[in-house]
Amino acid sequence: MEREETETLGEKIAVDVYVAAAQFCTFMEHIEEFELSQILDYMLKIMPLLYIKGGLLDVDEIEDTSACEQYVTEEDYELMYLAAKRKLEEIDYYEYYNTSLGEVQSASLSEYMTDIYQDMKDFVLLYNKKTITAQTAAAYLCKMHFEQGWGLKILTILPYVHAIVHKESNDSDVY
Repeated sequence: MEREETETLGEKIAVDVYVAAAQFCTFMEHIEEFELSQILDYMLKIMPLLYIKGGLLDVDEIEDTSACEQYVTEEDYELMYLAAKRKLEEIDYYEYYNTSLGEVQSASLSEYMTDIYQDMKDFVLLYNKKTITAQTAAAYLCKMHFEQGWGLKILTILPYVHAIVHKESNDSDVY
């Protein structure tokens, strides 16, 4: 039987996450080539997709975390952050209401996008190893990082970017 016929639903969802993550990473790696309006338009399309796919990942906790490798170095992160910051400088900082803390917090769009990039790139590179152990570890890390970080960051980015693109909220700086 071919692999496609024997793939489980969980494997198909992981592949879907992989495809969306790879697209996002490629975009981020070329962010300097785009105009601000193109970046914001893309963010409104890719962020919900990443969130939905990340939320659908259903991965059991793994006992052996030795395959859980991370690839994005501090230098890689810093270079990506600076590229994003240059493109987003005029709209980089925003505020949002953190419901779990019950307070308004400040955030950096370029920092949050780079944080998401780091998790997505680590996932893509580990998943590319094409061994069951590596792909399981990649999916596990992706789900864990979704729950603890990048999923929430997407939820703060979307209202802000939506308001900029659609100019629906010009009387308040709090999102």
